[in-house]
Amino acid sequence: MSSEAPEPPRSSAPASTIERIGDAIHRPSGPWTPQVHRLLCLLHARGVAGTPQPLGMDEHGREVLSYLHGEAGASPLAGAQRDDAVVQQAAQLLKTLHDATAEVVANPVADTAASWSTGWRVPAQAPAEVICHGDFAPYNCAFQGGRLVGVFDFDYAHPAPRLWDIAYAVYRFAPLADPVWCEGFGTPPEQARRLRLFCDAYGLHDRSALVDAVITRVGAMADHLLAGLQQRDPRRMAAVRAGHLQIYQRDRAYIQRHRATWNAAL
Repeated sequence: MSSEAPEPPRSSAPASTIERIGDAIHRPSGPWTPQVHRLLCLLHARGVAGTPQPLGMDEHGREVLSYLHGEAGASPLAGAQRDDAVVQQAAQLLKTLHDATAEVVANPVADTAASWSTGWRVPAQAPAEVICHGDFAPYNCAFQGGRLVGVFDFDYAHPAPRLWDIAYAVYRFAPLADPVWCEGFGTPPEQARRLRLFCDAYGLHDRSALVDAVITRVGAMADHLLAGLQQRDPRRMAAVRAGHLQIYQRDRAYIQRHRATWNAAL
């Protein structure tokens, strides 16, 4: 019997298509894909469970990743995915990702320093403390029986402060979104309780800048979509047509209204 790995199943799908073939996901790639695969290899080498393993590229130039079994999180969170345990699981997984990358960001080997700071889809941010996932939210997490068991879609990973990832995660998991609209639920005091629960599970000691970081992060999402309109980017234009820009703008105003209450609760 040959010791060579079997050739992956072939597909006639176009390079822009996401497709599951067996236990592998074939996804569109970009100039950032080699750096993302390097990150995923680092996470696996450090024993981080619940992240895809890179399996190379297919004949269409798509990246091939191991499939994370389970279902993607609902948007907005629904059913058991709203449990306090999920907030804690999200925080603990994010902390594990961050801790696994902190050393290479803080103490890079001289000849590899540049390769960890460049090559990402979005620029590195100072102070670069860890490699952030960049889009840590329920829709990029895998769930089994209501339990959060993994995270995927690292396309927006890049070196940045921990707070950059934490801010977006609490916006989505607390969630710090206006309950009048589709993504939000709970009263401001309940959102504050879940926000504090996330911070406790992550082990975030200095929380003084967190709510302001959420305001900045949500504002950055709105700015990203506005820039897409100016650039005539089809994907971002479609997101604006779907109402995402209005959601970010309304949520930013909602977070600003409750900033003092949430800061006091932290």
